[in-house]
Amino acid sequence: MKSVIFLHGGNTSESFIQNKDFWRELGEEALKRKGSNNNEINFLLIPFACESNYNIEYGAIKKRIEKYNPTIDINGGDIASETDSEFFKTQLLHADLIFVSGGNGNKLQETIELLVPIDEFRELVSNDKVIAGVSAGGNLFSRFHWSRMNNAVTEGFNILPVRNFPHYDYNRDFEVKQLENHRSNIELELIKLRDWEYVRREVK
Repeated sequence: MKSVIFLHGGNTSESFIQNKDFWRELGEEALKRKGSNNNEINFLLIPFACESNYNIEYGAIKKRIEKYNPTIDINGGDIASETDSEFFKTQLLHADLIFVSGGNGNKLQETIELLVPIDEFRELVSNDKVIAGVSAGGNLFSRFHWSRMNNAVTEGFNILPVRNFPHYDYNRDFEVKQLENHRSNIELELIKLRDWEYVRREVK
């Protein structure tokens, strides 16, 4: 079964009521794919983009998933290795639910590229996974995206055929147009996500 990827606009705080559905759907999708009344989910956090302590980030994400999915068991969760290539690939292989935090998108992509070739990463995450990418974490899976850090259109890992624009608001339509016009001969879905919005897309 092909993986499903949730792209989120950037702020997953519970202060936005829409995020309750985001956290609930993540858990439900992971449980549905696990099947056989098995509630044990192998959860992997890829926090390379975030500036906060990785353990704090892990605890916060795990808590929200469990809060909105009380039957889920993610005691087997882990934080992705930032230094051990083979272990990182093993973590990706065995993960049911992968959460990619937002933040510094350049650091995120560069770190992953040092750990595993892009083609191999793409292969490891394209089947049997439920994935959430927040802001820069979602940009990772795009063909092209708008990078606030670079203030420019930037390439992702081309796992979804999309142009991704997180943190969207109406004052940013000029930047959206730049993203839309970049290599416009390539037909791609344009996704504009405000801070609390998310979409669900399956890997082709």
